[in-house]
Amino acid sequence: MKVGRKLRRLLSSEDGTATIEFVMWLPVFMSVLGIVTDASLLLTKHSQLLDAARDASRFVATGRMTEGEAESYLTDRLGTFASYQPEVSVDGLHVTTNIAAPYADFVIFGDMLVGDTMMTAAISMALETTLAAGEETETF
Repeated sequence: MKVGRKLRRLLSSEDGTATIEFVMWLPVFMSVLGIVTDASLLLTKHSQLLDAARDASRFVATGRMTEGEAESYLTDRLGTFASYQPEVSVDGLHVTTNIAAPYADFVIFGDMLVGDTMMTAAISMALETTLAAGEETETF
């Protein structure tokens, strides 16, 4: 009889329920925190890649750099943290700058999820030619 009462009291006791709920919800909250952190890092790095690509295209379009110099500039500017693959090309009247880097170089928590997927930034800009003395520009 005493054993039955003790067993009923033990089963109806709510001591420790907060701890159990905390332990059950902790992985969910940590996963959400990791996803938000990785997304923030990816958005920041993509913005930096776009800025660098735009600057390199502008330098080549205005004649301040050649394609090779622009690629060296991108490598120096972006650093050695990730394996960047910059490519600057002039085709006709446009300068195109492409930068690619693997997602896994930027994320902290989800590197096993992204695999070998690449983040890319591409900017295309019209070449700006300087006019010789006495030439007029066409207006449309």
